[in-house]
Amino acid sequence: MKMKLYQRKDDRIWCTITAELAGGKLTVSGHDLGPQVEEFFPGGEYEYVLSLSEVSTRRFFESLGCAGDPDEKKLQLIKDTFRNDRADSVIKRYCAKRGIETSFWCWP
Repeated sequence: MKMKLYQRKDDRIWCTITAELAGGKLTVSGHDLGPQVEEFFPGGEYEYVLSLSEVSTRRFFESLGCAGDPDEKKLQLIKDTFRNDRADSVIKRYCAKRGIETSFWCWP
């Protein structure tokens, strides 16, 4: 199950961040395009994925008090709590403060 956490489209940037729960694991992925991105990344494109293992995903939802809720409700809580253009970073910091392991991949 997927849910869009954030989206912005204008003449400077196209940005979308999505959360997905699959196989008991949470991933938060993003894709940024446009002239604003090109200021930092040649080619004007940046992709990234924040991943939590099954154990980390369980601990994450326990910390939010929604471990027993249906996936749709969990994703809605993530959207309501962490929705902004840096949702991946905010979730990563939230997890780090609670000792919840995450992994991060980006391109370029």
